[in-house]
Amino acid sequence: MVIGAEGLPAAVFIYKGDGTRAAAWNSAETIAAHQGAIRGEIHQSKASFLPAIRAWNLSVDPVNSFLCIYSHAGETGIAPVRTPELSDIIEWDELAGALPRGVRHLWLLACETDHAHNAWAERPVPLGHHCLSTTASAKWQPFIQFFAREISTEEILSPDELIARLRADEPLLASKTQYSSNPKWQPR
Repeated sequence: MVIGAEGLPAAVFIYKGDGTRAAAWNSAETIAAHQGAIRGEIHQSKASFLPAIRAWNLSVDPVNSFLCIYSHAGETGIAPVRTPELSDIIEWDELAGALPRGVRHLWLLACETDHAHNAWAERPVPLGHHCLSTTASAKWQPFIQFFAREISTEEILSPDELIARLRADEPLLASKTQYSSNPKWQPR
């Protein structure tokens, strides 16, 4: 399933094959309905996800790009289900390779996506200028709706204001996130 044109600067990519797919897709459609210019895609196979996210990344200006990825995750990378087949795991380096130009604002919503920071430590891309990642296992689907605040042109929030709003609206989930800047980030 796809919504929005490929070259739109904001995107929500869902890599799920479990019962949270429908709610996640509903969140992406809601953002598109309210924000307008957003790309949304849902995948449950590595074979379709990697080329799709790469095509989107190559079609946008990395200086003004916003990406939210919703999946399962862990030390190795992301996956569509909690206990995936080895062939469905997208390792952190593979995901980085699928984002050759990087993105300025990156949200990684899945259990323990903070492992990406270690895997990408020496890379100038894709870890965004600002990156929201997760530090614990939780039901992250509700956080997709908050990505709309990151991309909003109606109410532009500084990183501190954004985090304060997340903490006020969803304190339990916000306490399991980190929102950091990457001084090495460079658009390509």
